Parts: sequence; C-alpha cells; structure tokens
Amino acid sequence: MKVLLIMIIAFFSFSCNHSQRDKNQFKKEVFTMNSNEVDNNLVTGGEWHILSEERNNIVSKCNVCPKIEFFKKGTGEITKPSNEKIEFTYTLSLDSKKVEFVFEVDQPYFDKKEYFYKIYTKDNLEILELSSKDGTSKYTLSREK
Repeated sequence: MKVLLIMIIAFFSFSCNHSQRDKNQFKKEVFTMNSNEVDNNLVTGGEWHILSEERNNIVSKCNVCPKIEFFKKGTGEITKPSNEKIEFTYTLSLDSKKVEFVFEVDQPYFDKKEYFYKIYTKDNLEILELSSKDGTSKYTLSREK
C-alpha cells in the first residue's frame, strides 16, 4: 500500500513540474516577441474603421465609417458604408514602419501610395495612424482591443 502511495505521489510530482515548465516556456516566448512581430499582428489582424481623414490640414470625421481589413498575404479590402468593396494589395515594411497601398481602381481613400504607420492604445481602442510620406494626408483608424 505504501509503495502504491509513493508511486502516485511521484507521478503527480513529475507531471506538475512538466506543466510548470511548459507555462514558463510559454511566458518566455510571449515576452521575447519583437516589436516588428507585434506590429505585424496588430496591423494584419481584424477589422479597422476609419475615424478621420486629414488632407492639407483639413480634418474630416466620419459618421458612418468604412471598414478596412488587412489580410495576411498582402491583400486587403475596404468596405464602404454602401457595402461596396474595394480590394487592394499592400506591402508592410516593419523596419521603416511604412505601408504601401496599390489599388486597381480609382477610389477615394489613400490617395498617396506610401504611409508611415503608428499604433497605440487609447480608451480601450487600438489606434492605427497612417500618415502620408509627403505629410499632406493622414488617416486615423480604430478597432476594439
């Protein structure tokens, strides 16, 4: 009976140590993620909504906002309030924090090709600011955390 009890205690001791090691390994992987990986995950996951557009220092806020989705393979789409979809391709440069858009059709968004991006959190929202390379236009997008 004592042998059986010792074997059960030993079994649980080893299994607990193993799961604790797995938890520590997971924590280590989470904290060693570099900022480029974080930026890539933030930009390419989920739906963003345009909050405002600034052109030549004139800010237009949006009441019924277009939705923007960045997909993982360098494609994306804008869904206008009328549900019309505009497809685009993009290149995300994590080192220079720049995104470059290519549209196949004329459309009213992202009239400049290259935008620098900045991501931050405000009021439980993730904010993505896209500022044109020449500084003449800026878009502010948001999504829930």
